[in-house]
Amino acid sequence: RPPRSTLFPYTTLFRSNIFDNSYTEGISGGNVRCAQIFKNIRKLVPGLKLRIVGSEKCQAFYHDFGLFENELIVSKEKEVSSFYWTYFYRLCKLILWALSGKFKRQIIYVNSDYLVDVLPAFFSKIFYKTVWIQVSQLIIDHPKKRENSFSNYIAYYFQRVSFQLMKKADLVITDGYEVRDVLINEFGFFPQAVKVGFLGIDLQQIAQVMPAKRASDLIFAGTLGKRKGVEDFINICKHLAGREVSFKATVIGGKADQIKALQIITDQHGISRDID
Repeated sequence: RPPRSTLFPYTTLFRSNIFDNSYTEGISGGNVRCAQIFKNIRKLVPGLKLRIVGSEKCQAFYHDFGLFENELIVSKEKEVSSFYWTYFYRLCKLILWALSGKFKRQIIYVNSDYLVDVLPAFFSKIFYKTVWIQVSQLIIDHPKKRENSFSNYIAYYFQRVSFQLMKKADLVITDGYEVRDVLINEFGFFPQAVKVGFLGIDLQQIAQVMPAKRASDLIFAGTLGKRKGVEDFINICKHLAGREVSFKATVIGGKADQIKALQIITDQHGISRDID
């Protein structure tokens, strides 16, 4: 199905809804990217009516970026104790909103390809001609290629369901050619409906950073979770130290408890002095 020549033929209200209902805790690159996009869109389109749809914790994050004029709170929990129950509750509420026409003739910018965001957008599109802009940033590998766990099987198969629904979106944005090509060649997305929007860098913020006394030979930047590859980074450092190679490594990111756990590991392997 070819995309329409314009994304806004049916919108009676020039309102964009940011769907970020997969948000649970912390700040991801996708959250920051979305906030920066709309912060700059507001400069280009001052009359745009913006509404953030997400949890109470999610609202607080967008408030910090000055995006707070209108909101729909889907849940108010302070901490997510049960991931599946929280998403099920949010999904039921969002589907009811979508079926009742709360997003009728508007724009929905869906910030994740989780079903909790995709399914309500799909219903709103089917029944009310809502303009649907979908973001998809990575293809989840089969659990046998990753950590072979129940949660990974859920994530893998749910994303496949999302992909089938996302074919109804007016526009799908990926952050690189690889994801775009997989969506087109393996999942049958219409080529003209999938566009690449590369990730950006805040050059002003980088320019304010004071240079270190000694340059780093290796840098890891990101959350300190297994799927981000921090274990591989530590193994590389162990390998270099084992070959008596002089090096300086830097780790950027993570929570206080994650950093403490990482420091214990580097101490055990005798490489803590080589890593900041």
